[in-house]
Amino acid sequence: MRANYATYVSKGPTLLVDGHGDEVEMEMETEAATSNADGNMVYGGRFGFLPIPAIELGLSGAVGKIGVAEGHEVSELSAGEPDRDYTVIGVDAIYNWSTLQLRGEFIEQSVGSDSGSTIADGAAAGDLDFTKKDGRFTKTDEVLASHIMNGFKSPGSSMAMPAKVGISSLTQEQAEAIVTHMRQAFAGN
Repeated sequence: MRANYATYVSKGPTLLVDGHGDEVEMEMETEAATSNADGNMVYGGRFGFLPIPAIELGLSGAVGKIGVAEGHEVSELSAGEPDRDYTVIGVDAIYNWSTLQLRGEFIEQSVGSDSGSTIADGAAAGDLDFTKKDGRFTKTDEVLASHIMNGFKSPGSSMAMPAKVGISSLTQEQAEAIVTHMRQAFAGN
């Protein structure tokens, strides 16, 4: 059995926040940049092992802080907005057979919320409140299912949800079941 490893230090990503209250759009800017407006760094690494020469399995992770910016520009850091914890975990596998190489990877990123936030009432990515009666679930089931099937881009957002949430085999019935599940799980309706 063989093993390998890699470590790195890089400029941290920026959480872009546009809007306030229920009309908040959030996006994580992770593309490589030549500037680092918030000065945050991310520290990470990967450990891989090859139980047999044709298979490599890997575990990876990273930790750091993420700066918060208002609008759609990384350079627009929010004055007084606290940095958030940023964590990434991942697993991957590589299989080599003759000249064919198959790769698979799962990565999960998380951004912590901060009660001292002045943006989005303390919300961070994933912290949107679906329980508000005048919130995102004021749209009808038909409209929400249509957004799932046809894709949707919120006004002012630079990122759109793809049609069928990227699953080409998704059916109308499944989209309706997703809406029903979201209402039961998040809105208490």
